[in-house]
Amino acid sequence: MIHNSNRQNSFGSGRKSRIKYAGITMALAVVCTVAFFALWKTNVFGKFEAKEPYVTGDAVRKGVPVTTEGSNQKGKEGSGAKPCSDEVPTCSGKKGSETNPFVVLEIVPDKSQQQLVYLGQDEDGKKPLDVMQIGIDIAKGQNKTFAQSSSMMDQDKLKGDMGQWFSNNSYSVYKIGEKDEKENMPFAYIDKLYSLKFTDEDINEAMKDDTAAERFADIFKETTQQYATNWHDIEKLSNKFPEMFQKDQKGKKIRDIALEDRYNWKASKETDVLQEFKSPGYMVMVEPGKGDFGFTSLENLRNWNFTKTGTDADRWVYVEDEEELAEKYPEYLEKYSNNNMLYSDHFEYIKEDGSNSYWTGFDVLFENMGSTAFTGLIYKIESWAKAPSLVEFEYTFDYFGVTNHNILKRSLFQFKDQKDYDDFHMEVICMTPAEINKISKSDNELTVDMIERADMYYIQSGDFDGNSVNETSMLEELYYTYVDPNASKPKEDITFYENDLEWSLCQKIIQRQSSVMTLPLVFNQMVGKMLEGGISRNAAEKETHIYVTAGNGDPSSVLTDVHAKGSRNNLSKLYLISIQFDLLARKENDESLERTFMEDIYPNIKTISIPNENGVVSGTAETTGYYDGTIANPRKLCTCDASQDFKERAYYLWNTYTFVPTDIEDQLNGNLSEDTKEHMVSLGYLDTYFNTNDGNAFSGSSSPSHQSGSDGFDLKNVTVVSDSSNSNTNHSSFLGNKGDGGGLANNMLEIIFQIMQNEVQDAHPVTVTAEEQRKMYVKIADDTVMIDYEDDGKLVGEDKDLYVKVRFWNNENNRSGQVKEIRLVNEAGQSKTRKLYTDKTLKQECTNWKETENQYIVSVDDAYLEGYIKFKLSDWKNGYNILQFDTVGWHYCVNKKGKGELVKKESSSEISIIGRTLFNLE
Repeated sequence: MIHNSNRQNSFGSGRKSRIKYAGITMALAVVCTVAFFALWKTNVFGKFEAKEPYVTGDAVRKGVPVTTEGSNQKGKEGSGAKPCSDEVPTCSGKKGSETNPFVVLEIVPDKSQQQLVYLGQDEDGKKPLDVMQIGIDIAKGQNKTFAQSSSMMDQDKLKGDMGQWFSNNSYSVYKIGEKDEKENMPFAYIDKLYSLKFTDEDINEAMKDDTAAERFADIFKETTQQYATNWHDIEKLSNKFPEMFQKDQKGKKIRDIALEDRYNWKASKETDVLQEFKSPGYMVMVEPGKGDFGFTSLENLRNWNFTKTGTDADRWVYVEDEEELAEKYPEYLEKYSNNNMLYSDHFEYIKEDGSNSYWTGFDVLFENMGSTAFTGLIYKIESWAKAPSLVEFEYTFDYFGVTNHNILKRSLFQFKDQKDYDDFHMEVICMTPAEINKISKSDNELTVDMIERADMYYIQSGDFDGNSVNETSMLEELYYTYVDPNASKPKEDITFYENDLEWSLCQKIIQRQSSVMTLPLVFNQMVGKMLEGGISRNAAEKETHIYVTAGNGDPSSVLTDVHAKGSRNNLSKLYLISIQFDLLARKENDESLERTFMEDIYPNIKTISIPNENGVVSGTAETTGYYDGTIANPRKLCTCDASQDFKERAYYLWNTYTFVPTDIEDQLNGNLSEDTKEHMVSLGYLDTYFNTNDGNAFSGSSSPSHQSGSDGFDLKNVTVVSDSSNSNTNHSSFLGNKGDGGGLANNMLEIIFQIMQNEVQDAHPVTVTAEEQRKMYVKIADDTVMIDYEDDGKLVGEDKDLYVKVRFWNNENNRSGQVKEIRLVNEAGQSKTRKLYTDKTLKQECTNWKETENQYIVSVDDAYLEGYIKFKLSDWKNGYNILQFDTVGWHYCVNKKGKGELVKKESSSEISIIGRTLFNLE
């Protein structure tokens, strides 16, 4: 639990607040009403920028407020901010809990292009893909089964329908319970999904209301011939005994589609001998239902395998010798002695009248088990005869099918054991910009939208030229077949041209990326390729160029009036910013920097309305970014024969030159010199931006080359899907080079994992909270308690010892914290040192007192240190109404290079003791 160490006193901390009972509610209501009115009047709730003409007037520079979501680190406390809509997950409690899941936001122009959401699918989950159903369809289509048989479907045969990235690629994930160790596994695989075991006792319990004719064995022996294998009718069984087929042995709920899929079940029956009836002895057939044992099938009768059926079939008893037989069944013994009711293993039955003997088979006996005709029949157990036995039958039903691993969860986090893994909640949410824009319209300063809530961003697009990215068209077919079969496939791929994110939301991403080191932002290169596309993919001949001039004004410069395509698309602009600049950089942390994006460029990016232009699709975004260099040094415009409005499109159609200072543009021709690169790095450009196979990242009309972004070890938080090279190949998260076995995805996921380890470890402050003690005071908040006093100003028992119960929190530090001093302070600043006691008697000082260092220890092994602090009413009357605490938190930190150090966090906090008047209601 992490508590705020710098709280503001809800009722004031300088002087005692004397509030009557009747005034509390009214005062709070007035405060809340005034606060809401102020927020409304100052437009705090409005997060979208005001619309301005795109080339005239002063565009809006107002910042976009971002509500903090809390840390995205596993186990850290969430902010508890309220989601602005039901689509946004809550963020209350520990990260990874059910109320604060780790959220990956995948942004795509059309849902059929989603990719990462599959790798983050829960095992045996139904969304977005029903992997089990896909497996059933594949097996049925190939006339095969997943259960062990001669026609068994193997892992390789899944590739044709699911794609090799699902079934054949080998993903490297962290082992559960083994720190830093990995293992390889596919996303989708064949496995035994359910296993059921029933004994006769289970069956008898389920048959309590059944008649003998409807007993379990009658159904069990019904089989159907399919694929040269006998299969038991699992659907019929589950319909007859639904309570037995709800959950398997491990408590997993059995899905209906599995029960209906009879061909992927494998049934077996095993015999467990509980008792063998040996010679001497007799098996006696008594009246139906009066015996101890019976036969559940003709086969069991032939083998003299008795069971306890719980039905009328239980009509056999075991008698040890002839004396017991004479005592219990004298009439049966007489018939047996006269050879009238003799039955042998030769199937010979002697009729009761003795006049005729004839052969009869086991089938006749089994068919007459429910009649009284054979009552008194005795079978003698002799050394040469077949020995009967009491058995229990175990029926096993195993279901085989296709399931999946959560590759993303196992790649981004390490888990100490299976429970830790099972208890960690993660959601991969795929949305289009239009959906995110709509949600954000209901956002305000006190809530979180999807952009503010996400713990990771993954932004990717298909090829806007209509070509599939690395043959991933099968993913789209998978989408339209299984994810949303009712959706209509568009004539051409939808891109971010037609479905763009609002500029204010891109600003939110920029602001979060500039302040949260552990927040991964991942692009595929197709988002960057849109930088050469101008206003839309259909506007190749219309206003897709911007102009750049040499800084020295030399008209012969190779860059004078260069036609360099620019983009109005907000997500491609976000890509440009992210691959050119380190958003986390600050000049105070790096003396070599002359300029950083967040300090010198971002404040000068304005927001403009997107104009409605004939023949141009405006997309879903209403605004876009506008940048003219800086106010002091605006970008020079070319002297070409064009209108001023047309020239100024350079300010909102961005390309690789947009943020280049105009005084060095003449240095960007040809291959960049090392001095130029070094200078540009000092201007905030990432050194990786120059790692291109084109030779020059500012090569005029060409598109920006592929950029790797962060490698995960450089404390950056942006990366581009790649195979760890500077290739221009537009990779998807599933396919890189053919046959890479998942290597591309593994490289990407490892970088994301390393980004999430970027957090500069630090000690957390040891904080204090007031705890409830109703007889002493009323707890108003963690930092405020309220006592009562008489209306006439008198205090009853002014010298009486009172106390405040407190808890000191170590806040997840891995070393014990310290409470250096506790003071009772008055409004004049005078103070009295106070001790911490172990109980309400205020006699025994806290056992965590360390006298040699004059401090209390907040142990790392406990969640908190609890104690009582004494004060008197007379002290409070004299103005001593604040408890102050000086604390130190300690944490041992290890950076990525393995270097460790012990760091501390000193802090001060306080608890206010306020009062209210007790008065006579009469």
